[in-house]
Amino acid sequence: MNAYISDFMRRRGMWWQKDYKRYYFYLKEDQQEHKVSFKTRKIAKETEKKVVGYYEYGKDHFFRHWAINVKIVFIENKLYLVLNHKYLFTSDRRTPIRPDKITKYTNYINSRTYNDGVLDELHFWWYHFAKNNTEWMIFDGKNLQHPDISVGRPICFDVPFGIAMDSVRSSAKTRPPVNENSQQLAIFL
Repeated sequence: MNAYISDFMRRRGMWWQKDYKRYYFYLKEDQQEHKVSFKTRKIAKETEKKVVGYYEYGKDHFFRHWAINVKIVFIENKLYLVLNHKYLFTSDRRTPIRPDKITKYTNYINSRTYNDGVLDELHFWWYHFAKNNTEWMIFDGKNLQHPDISVGRPICFDVPFGIAMDSVRSSAKTRPPVNENSQQLAIFL
């Protein structure tokens, strides 16, 4: 399964970084930034997202790549992919920067990414991988007379923690307060 996922990620412009165990957007030698198109979560507006950029802060110079950690989980004989949005900081588009140099930057970004931002990140990943389809086709086995491997839509279920659904938050002004724990959303693909 890991080989199929790696092949799929390469077709989507992602490379594997073995030290940090994540896929990241690759940047060609002649590029300073890379943008990909996607549709926004709330109003489905077609736009671009900068997924790799070059930054200079004081004496630090680096490329910041959007990255994703993918875990395969089996629950009740079903296969799920759990996605975690990450970053990868490189000095030359490929070589990771030492952790002690990047901790302050990742902490700064993560401390300012609130619930809506996390949902937007997950939506971006879904859109990027699905490419306007209702599923990700990781392996098309039709020509080889093998079963397809695909990832369907995210599933939602109640959990005692997580990110509140937009519909609950926006309608909270018009109805009495609800038990927050019963109106949470977890996203697994």
